[in-house]
Order: sequence, then structure tokens, then C-alpha cells
Amino acid sequence: MIRNKRREIQLTKSDMKEVSKFVSLRTGEEQGEYNRRGGFKEEDIWVGAMAEIAAYHYLKSRDMDPTYPDFTLHNKKDKSFDADLKKGRKRFHVKAQSLRSIKLYGNSWLLQRYDKIVKKPLINNYLILCSVDIENGMVEILGTVSTYAIHNKGCWGECKVPSFRHSKVALYMSTLYDKLSARQMWSI
Repeated sequence: MIRNKRREIQLTKSDMKEVSKFVSLRTGEEQGEYNRRGGFKEEDIWVGAMAEIAAYHYLKSRDMDPTYPDFTLHNKKDKSFDADLKKGRKRFHVKAQSLRSIKLYGNSWLLQRYDKIVKKPLINNYLILCSVDIENGMVEILGTVSTYAIHNKGCWGECKVPSFRHSKVALYMSTLYDKLSARQMWSI
């Protein structure tokens, strides 16, 4: 059963210090481009950074040696849709959701509507889907799904929040369970 493959990652104090440092830097940054794309709240930055570190640890535990998350601040013109983590030809895009968000919307993740992994995904690109418990420093890996399989099985959906629909698409766990096999949910 798919649920048995879920993996909980407890972040260390050192990991949380790294996240806190990045959040402090990121929240001091000009938010213009992010606000145009739907904005990021401080909680979103915590959730994303925690998930990236957890995904890094998860891949390391699977005998992979991925790149470490990039926690440097980039100018708006240098922002991209590049993968969060890389190992050889494999590209890992970490998608995270807080427990609070899960209670409101169910397990789901938003992506930019015109991101290449949504419009024309390539083989060797994967989403690492995470739920994040900020308070306890715990991240649960819910799947490692090929973007190619997501696209080919028609898993993208419309956002429940109407104001995001112009720029984002949603990926709902319930849709993944309906359309993908356990093997496809854990494809790396």
C-alpha cells in the first residue's frame, strides 16, 4: 500500500538553525516578484526550506548524494524554475505543504501554471512531495513522483483558491492515488 512507503524525517537542531537563518534573510528581501506570483508568507518560507533539507536527507538515506539546497538569495532576474536538488541527470523539485494548509485544503501542492515541469515535463524530473510540521521540525515524504507520469496521467487540477487559478495549478494527493500506481508514486 502506498501509505507504507511514507518516510518521516526529523530535522536536527543544526538543520533548523540553517532554515531559521534563511528565513531571516528571505523575509528581509524585497517581495515584489513573489507578490506578483501570489506571494509567500513567512510560514511558506519555513515550510519550503524545511522540506528541501528533509528531501536532501531522504535522498542521502537512499544512497544518493544530491546537491545541498541552495539557500542563497538571488536577484529577481535570477529566479528560475530549476530543480531544488540534483543528482547526475535527475532533477528533484521539492513541493511542501504545512499541516495547517493540509487541514484547509487536503494534501495538495501548487505549481506555476507555465513551469516547464507542468507544461512539458522531461524524464528524470521528479516531485518530492512533503508535509511539514513546523512546530516539531518533522517532515513527511509522501511520494517521489515523476513529473512525466503526472503529466501523462492527467493529474494536474485547478486550485481550490480562485485567486490563484490564473497563475497556478494544483496537484492533489487524492488524484495521485486515483491515477497512479504505488510504483509510480515512489519512482526513484
